[in-house]
Amino acid sequence: KLCNHPFLCDGLEEDLNLKYTLNGQQSVNGKGRTELSRQLLCQSSGKMLLLDKLLPMLKNDGCRVLIFSQFTIMLDLLEEYLNTKGYTFERIDGKIRGSDRQAAIDRYSAEGSDTFVFLLSTRAGGLG
Repeated sequence: KLCNHPFLCDGLEEDLNLKYTLNGQQSVNGKGRTELSRQLLCQSSGKMLLLDKLLPMLKNDGCRVLIFSQFTIMLDLLEEYLNTKGYTFERIDGKIRGSDRQAAIDRYSAEGSDTFVFLLSTRAGGLG
């Protein structure tokens, strides 16, 4: 878990938020706690920092992105990140029913689709 993102380990997100709050850094850019939480989400993981740099470049080039993870809780963090950045996405994991799964694939694959990212669990549907 720690190799993917420290927030996946119990208590680390709260500890970081508390540390920055106690140091008077509640508002990194004057935008309040949500800005701090967003920055911590990116800055606490090298993988997220890289993703934060790559996605804007890929979007500007007209590319679309598939992101695979073995951990659905990592997909939860990625979903939160994508929402804060305003990126459109679809998601498939083991909780998604077959008909909904196919609908998500169809929306992403449709000609002219503006869905930028597709989040996938490597075990979606128990298929491996």
